[in-house]
Amino acid sequence: MAGASVRLQSLRPWLLVSAAILLGVGFIQLYVRRNQCQKRSPLSIALFWGAALVVLLVILFPQLIASLIAG
Repeated sequence: MAGASVRLQSLRPWLLVSAAILLGVGFIQLYVRRNQCQKRSPLSIALFWGAALVVLLVILFPQLIASLIAG
């Protein structure tokens, strides 16, 4: 398991940028282009903001998140 984290550490900036770009696309689809979606459900909005919170926490507190996951 430790070997995978060492290999993925070099990809961390790319993965974080990809997550930020995808969250930006999701934000645009939810709030800017409202007429393209038939209906925004409260569940989709909650899932979007939950994912945004997780990405933000991973960016700001990587060691804390890693220790929580490791137990």
